[in-house]
Amino acid sequence: MTKERKIAIEMWEDIKQRILTDTLPRPRESFYLNKILIAKEHGVSSDTSCSIKWNNACWFCQYVRRDYNHFGDFWEGMDKGKGLGEEGCNLCPLAKAHPDYNPSDAQHDCGCNLFGSPFYIVCSHYRSKEERAAACDLIIKALKGEPITIEA
Repeated sequence: MTKERKIAIEMWEDIKQRILTDTLPRPRESFYLNKILIAKEHGVSSDTSCSIKWNNACWFCQYVRRDYNHFGDFWEGMDKGKGLGEEGCNLCPLAKAHPDYNPSDAQHDCGCNLFGSPFYIVCSHYRSKEERAAACDLIIKALKGEPITIEA
């Protein structure tokens, strides 16, 4: 497991604890804040290219999301002719585990924006602390490479 993946797990564990203790002010802004705090704790500069500058502040978006503009048709040896959209979350475990995710629409849809996705739940102030913490647990499991199931 890479150092950055371990940092991502610690970041989500920290977010979970902040949810449970009501110390997470506003979810979307706090992801950046947690990224900075975790980076400082691990002696990694959050302002350099070798650090925690992940696409969408997400380890999966940075390393698993198919970005056609960057990788073209050579990434994973897959091309548009094999059923993948030009770009998308088709290889992300968080997207693949969601029952409503449609890989053929990957160019226009992100698995994390689907109703009931773990990220969607974490960002929802209308969900209970327990639901939001359980969503963090799903993200942590996926980061550890464990299989997950999303019920939406």
